[in-house]
Amino acid sequence: MTTANSSPANWFKRASIRYAASGFSGLLLFACFPNLDWNILVWVACVPLLMALVVERSWFRGFWLGYMAGAVFLSGSCYWFVSVMQGYGNLNPVVAAGVLVLFVIVFSTFYGVFGLFEAALARRSICAALILGPFLWVAMELARTYMITGFPWNLLGYAVRPVGLQQIASVTAVYGLSFLAVATSALVAWALLEGGRK
Repeated sequence: MTTANSSPANWFKRASIRYAASGFSGLLLFACFPNLDWNILVWVACVPLLMALVVERSWFRGFWLGYMAGAVFLSGSCYWFVSVMQGYGNLNPVVAAGVLVLFVIVFSTFYGVFGLFEAALARRSICAALILGPFLWVAMELARTYMITGFPWNLLGYAVRPVGLQQIASVTAVYGLSFLAVATSALVAWALLEGGRK
């Protein structure tokens, strides 16, 4: 029988564990895309982040949890910025690396906003936060696509491989696949949290 102290919600009581979970989600998101291309992870990549966010009581820390996941993911998956800036922009390696850092600083904000809203919703209802999580994620991806400069690179739906599911994109574009991936992670997070309580 699962004890209260061993429930998954209790694993995340320490802020350091929540930040570690956020960083781990960033690594899982990175692993879904080339060079690793472990696309099967797309279905669970957001689980650690979602679990950290729904037990977080501070909106401020919720923002930084999301921001950290985004920063780890974008740093790893957009590493090629450096070589592109060197090869086509004729920038020296230090300046090219600076462009990547600036990109990560700016675009991780979208993940931070996702974390802020998810943590805010969870203060009222963890279940509602997990249900609305996929909608918030897609909203973040749409904002990343069409706001500021527009950078629809490595949207989560691009890592979905089953051909049958890919047909959904003919109606919803890639955002529908992102929705399915985050919804699956939200379902797993809910099952872990509810199972732990019982």
